[in-house]
Amino acid sequence: MFDGLREKFSTILKRLTGIAVMTDSLLCELTSETKKSLIDADVNREIAEELINKIAEKVKGKSIPNGLSPGDFFVFSLYEEVKDLLGESEELILKGKPSPVMISGLNGSGKTTTCGKISRFLKENGKSVLLVPCDLKRAAAVEQLRILAQRAGVDFFEPEGYTDPVRVASKGLKFAKSKAYDVAIFDTAGRLHIDKELLKELNKIYNEIEPSEHLLVLDAMTGQEAVRIAAEFKKVVPITGLVFTKVDTDAKGGAILSVRKISGRPIKFLGTGERLDDLEKFFPDRIAKRLLSFGDIEGIFERFAKAVDEKKIKEMEEKVKKADFTLDDLLEHITLLKSMGGLRKILPLLPGSGIPKEEMVLLAEENIKKTEAIILSMTKKERANPDIIDGSRRLRIAKGSGTNVADVNRVLKSYKNLKKIMKRFKKINMLNLTGG
Repeated sequence: MFDGLREKFSTILKRLTGIAVMTDSLLCELTSETKKSLIDADVNREIAEELINKIAEKVKGKSIPNGLSPGDFFVFSLYEEVKDLLGESEELILKGKPSPVMISGLNGSGKTTTCGKISRFLKENGKSVLLVPCDLKRAAAVEQLRILAQRAGVDFFEPEGYTDPVRVASKGLKFAKSKAYDVAIFDTAGRLHIDKELLKELNKIYNEIEPSEHLLVLDAMTGQEAVRIAAEFKKVVPITGLVFTKVDTDAKGGAILSVRKISGRPIKFLGTGERLDDLEKFFPDRIAKRLLSFGDIEGIFERFAKAVDEKKIKEMEEKVKKADFTLDDLLEHITLLKSMGGLRKILPLLPGSGIPKEEMVLLAEENIKKTEAIILSMTKKERANPDIIDGSRRLRIAKGSGTNVADVNRVLKSYKNLKKIMKRFKKINMLNLTGG
């Protein structure tokens, strides 16, 4: 996510390390590099210039707070300005019962999938949801939404052969009211490009259902084109919020900064993958931290909380405290990592991680797969007591897992090292408890 911009910022941050004095010439160089980085990453030129001018004004000739180096102060100022540019974090506007939520966007933007993702998000937050298909022109759009409703565990309104999307929207809203749903989500028709017919239809649906929230779905990979699309929609139909999709595959990411500023509308969600749970609430401060490789610890905790229940968390804590950690537990942690999205999703959230190189991620993921296969090829006794794994057992495990003996040795050595570390922590905890 935002790899292009993060990489550019990472280069600038390295230059700032150890700077004792911020001279005018250095500040000029840094602001020029930062501006170029923003523009290269698809940030609107005027917005990039405005942001840079604000940073220069903050840093130039100002007294630096105690404890901060000139380099730190520049980075902090950059973080503050990027965060301000991204606006505030805003909740979905849900009014009435049901709350009508209208979803619009061009074909290929991920609009219908976003309907499914938001319905899943709302259901997980205790809301009853009805999905209403108003995209009656695109082949298989109704069926796609029906399948998404099933996968998300929410209800689906059958259009019953109607060909008029406005009538379907009206019928769907009446049905949602009669069944007292909390939220009704309306998937509207898209086009390959903006045309008068599309906007006229959207306007009719908007006036018919009077949505409490109208979200425009934008493809992050369209770059500055997303700015134009948002402006065209906004001219004809009131928009209350934005959703950016394909953020995980957008190499630049700057369009998100531009659209938020130019449209004046808050970003509500980011689509980060193809799965229904690949949807993130938009938190400007956390995105700004990620861009500057400060990490997003809150994001890691959220993924962890989704993947593990409270009872399991306590069990894990106890095992770590007692250093009672078996290979079965290691296998469980690998499964947990996968359910959290894997290394590809977790690494960018770690502080100071920068941009993980693709080959490094692939190598690490391959090692995790091998470790999982090796542990699964062991007997229950071997997992509980790895000390009994002699040469012949290692050979059998290697053959069973499709690996080699060297891989089995690596896993056993890593496990032993992990146990040693846990025992050290146990001793430290005991010393703290006894006051020693």
